[in-house]
Amino acid sequence: MSGIENPTGLPDETLSEANRTKLLSDEAYTLKSLGRLEDALGPQSLVHQRTWEAGDWSNFCRSGENLVSLLTPLGRWAEAEAVSREAVSVANGIKDKEERWQRTTTALAYLGHTLHGRGYLKQASTAYTLAEMVQAEAHHHPKLYSIYGYNYAQLLLEQSCQETGWREVLERRHTSLDIAVKLNHALSQALDHGTIGLARAALGEPDTVLALDLAVTTMQRAGTVIHLPAMHLARAHYQRSIHDLPSAWTDLEAAQTIAQRSNMRTYLAECALLGGNLFLDEARVPEAAAQHASAAQLIREDGYGRRLTELHLLYARLLHTQRDPAALQALADAQARIREAGQWYFWRELRAVANEIAAPDPGECPT
Repeated sequence: MSGIENPTGLPDETLSEANRTKLLSDEAYTLKSLGRLEDALGPQSLVHQRTWEAGDWSNFCRSGENLVSLLTPLGRWAEAEAVSREAVSVANGIKDKEERWQRTTTALAYLGHTLHGRGYLKQASTAYTLAEMVQAEAHHHPKLYSIYGYNYAQLLLEQSCQETGWREVLERRHTSLDIAVKLNHALSQALDHGTIGLARAALGEPDTVLALDLAVTTMQRAGTVIHLPAMHLARAHYQRSIHDLPSAWTDLEAAQTIAQRSNMRTYLAECALLGGNLFLDEARVPEAAAQHASAAQLIREDGYGRRLTELHLLYARLLHTQRDPAALQALADAQARIREAGQWYFWRELRAVANEIAAPDPGECPT
């Protein structure tokens, strides 16, 4: 089993093992809800260890899901992948058929998420496809929804550079949103609004901002701090695309404040990438260089391979403003990364940066 540090304090040993584990789980949940993710790791890790020792595979998988949801925003992607793989490997040992299906689905979905974060988009796609196959066998809803569907939709968006793919994501999220509304689940509704906004932005639809506004306000209503930076960043990227830089800065600063408070390195890396581009948009080169350096350090230290393409594109822009001919190589690195990962969503940005730095046009997206 993957080793994460244990907490220093333990529940009263006079309690039963089950009650001690329950108290630890409640403590982790409370700390996570408060945004104290690093503090929540200790008790959650101990819950994971105890369910392993008890051979309680259902709760081991559940605790693994909770652990991954802490590790990924903290930038601990390799550990998160290991935890997800463990859950996949033991889920088949769950005796109850319905519970086995459910835990297998979620374990595979989280594995897909961690692989995506590490930049292994093709392997992530395989994990998500398997998750949907299991869910289709077990439930009336053949497509992933809620947080699992949201994560999968991010991958699907990045794998497409054409209208067909983006409309598929839009259709999926509208179906998921219908489910979330029926369940009155604010978190899922917020995530669905966020993805709908991203898909509409890719399609150039005029009502994009409405969906992104709903994503932010609904997530605020849900009170789920751990996902709020993503909603602010989604809206900030759209605002930058329509040249509303003041609004983009406002959302970026909101995301950054939350991420810094909880040391959510994954979002801090994304904030640095966007900040670097916004600074370049305003011709503030030294500040952009500092943001690029911060993003590069976080991405490389944490193995956040999903963002390598964007890092190369930012670097190409930065080098161009510094009149460094290596900008062309940075652009070539971005193109190679897009092709290697199948991250075709960024092909339009590749062409835009090529035009900005007077490089040869890469041409239409090859897929």
